[in-house]
Amino acid sequence: MKKIVVLFNIFLLFSLSLNASTDDGNKVYISGSKGLYNDALKNFRSKNYEKSYTQFNALFLTNMEDVLINFYLGRSAYELEKYEFALSAYDRILIAEPNNTRARLEMAQTYFKMKLYVQSLSEFNEVLKNKKLPLKVKKIVNAKVEYIKSIQKKSFIKATAIAGILYDSNINSTPATGSFNIYNPTVDSTVLVTNNDKEESTSIYQVVGQLNHTYKYSDNFILNSSVTALLMKYNDHKEKDIHALSLSTAPTYLFKNYKIALSVLFDKVNLGHESYQNNIYFNPTYTRVLNDKTLYSSGLKLGRVTFVKEKDRDVNLLEWQNSLKYLTNKFGLFTIGLNLGKEYELREQRTDVEHGYFNSYINNSYEIGEDYLLQTAISHKQLNYDDTDINFQSKRKDKKSDFSISLIKPINKQVITNIGANYTKKDSNHVASEYDKYTIKANLIWDINLK
Repeated sequence: MKKIVVLFNIFLLFSLSLNASTDDGNKVYISGSKGLYNDALKNFRSKNYEKSYTQFNALFLTNMEDVLINFYLGRSAYELEKYEFALSAYDRILIAEPNNTRARLEMAQTYFKMKLYVQSLSEFNEVLKNKKLPLKVKKIVNAKVEYIKSIQKKSFIKATAIAGILYDSNINSTPATGSFNIYNPTVDSTVLVTNNDKEESTSIYQVVGQLNHTYKYSDNFILNSSVTALLMKYNDHKEKDIHALSLSTAPTYLFKNYKIALSVLFDKVNLGHESYQNNIYFNPTYTRVLNDKTLYSSGLKLGRVTFVKEKDRDVNLLEWQNSLKYLTNKFGLFTIGLNLGKEYELREQRTDVEHGYFNSYINNSYEIGEDYLLQTAISHKQLNYDDTDINFQSKRKDKKSDFSISLIKPINKQVITNIGANYTKKDSNHVASEYDKYTIKANLIWDINLK
């Protein structure tokens, strides 16, 4: 089950010492210099690592076997990226106390920072032998072990399959209003139009298959590729059936605290068993680790959306994407995003094509107990059309809000259940574009590492 603890792998960085516990229970004696020790500890906790390193090093010269002095000397050295000095300090602790889990955790993390993955994996595995290891720490260590194993590979393939059923309360996005006024050029005035469309609901069967391949050319360059197939079958509404195929490749350059991905994506969509839409995008993104709990991403999406039959709807797309992930101690993982975009019409034949938009959202993943993950999301999108609609004698402005909630539970290591619901409300100054609807879903998800 890929629960919140596994999301630590997204950040690639975390401080194990903050979650670790000292299990030796031995008393620590400091021979004099109590004032200096307290001052050094205060500087360490204030993240003044240069000063705390100097002070703990001075204490070490007269208290070479003291566990706490060596520990904080090692931690200060680690924060200053003096990894060899940190290892020496942890090694001295482990010589005196081979079962000191906290020191071994720090040693494993230090090896990891030095990209000495064999040594790091060995130390993490030693930590896992401790039967008294707190469950939260055990989960983090297991996630780190799996991550190290993955980065040691040159190539690996992962397959994901989803099978589910959905209920849609308003498949045609029919407005609730019974009638509305539009402009009639024949009589040069507005006329009342009756809306005879009725809301229709139905069940939808969904199948998704995805194959991901990652090839590691070096420590600083990988190639991610994927193929995704989607099938959505509407009960008693074959004209709405969707068949889609998506291909993507993303050369990715990795640096110390950030990465750059140059993604190219292609989508082919069939609607009602006929070719409907072909899309191609170029999507470079920049992702940076701000600290051990915060990740920022920014990207630029450029592309062409081509309609097979309705050529007058073809557009070029430009979108600026931003997201911030923040992992809290008590309230789970938050993702806050803002996307700004514009769709440019290629043919001046319609008034409902060219528009600018912005989309803001906030998502949360919260772990409930040991077996459940609660996911909630709120999004708001606003669209402003450039052209005046002849029927309403004004430029269309839409506001669309979505609220969703889902509960995820593992069956075993490879199979996950997911049930949830979504409510959509769309407001517009053109009442014919207004609607609301809700959907309910239930999915089974299989996640398999093939290589």
